[in-house]
Amino acid sequence: ERRPPPAVEPYEVPILLARPRDLLRLSSHRYGDDAWDLAVQQVIPHVDGVRSAKQLARAARVDLDVVLRSLRVLRHYRCLAVVDTFQYQNVYRATDRLSRLAASRRALEGCARFCFRGEARKSLQGLDALRLYCAFQD
Repeated sequence: ERRPPPAVEPYEVPILLARPRDLLRLSSHRYGDDAWDLAVQQVIPHVDGVRSAKQLARAARVDLDVVLRSLRVLRHYRCLAVVDTFQYQNVYRATDRLSRLAASRRALEGCARFCFRGEARKSLQGLDALRLYCAFQD
C-alpha cells in the first residue's frame, strides 16, 4: 500500500518528470479523455521547473489550493518532483560523476534534449550540454 505523498508547499518549485504533452497524451490514451481532472489538465502546461507553486497558480489563473492539490496528485503518480525555490546562495559544481555522462553518447544526447529547447535544440548537441555542466564551479 502506497502512502499519500507529502503536500506541495506554495514556495516549492514543481518539476514534471515527463513532457507535458506526453503526460496528457499518455493519460488520455491509457485511461480515457478525462483521466486527469480539469484542474490537473489546466496546471500541467504551466509547470516549467522555474516558477514556484504560488507563481504557477497566478500564471494558470487557478486558486492556489487547487494548484497545490493538483500538484500533489501528479506527485502521487510519480509524474512530478519538487525542489525549494532557487536560492542565490546555492553553489553548483561539477562532480566526478560527470565522467560517466561524458562516456555515454546516448546519455549526452538525452542530456541535450533535456537542456536545450526550441531553436537552441536544433543547433546544440550533447557535447554542448557537457560543456555547460563542466562550467559549474566552486
